Amino acid sequence: MIARLAARLPGPPAVGYALLALAVLVTLALLGLLYEWVGSTFLDTGGRIG
Repeated sequence: MIARLAARLPGPPAVGYALLALAVLVTLALLGLLYEWVGSTFLDTGGRIG
């Protein structure tokens, strides 16, 4: 699947794989930020009981 995505990108193959790696890193970073926001907004922040 990743090879097919990289093959569809213009330029040399190394550029395609680098762009895919960058896209994966950005996606993981955004998921981490979303996880932190959901945790601090909707879940218990460690305050008092009750």
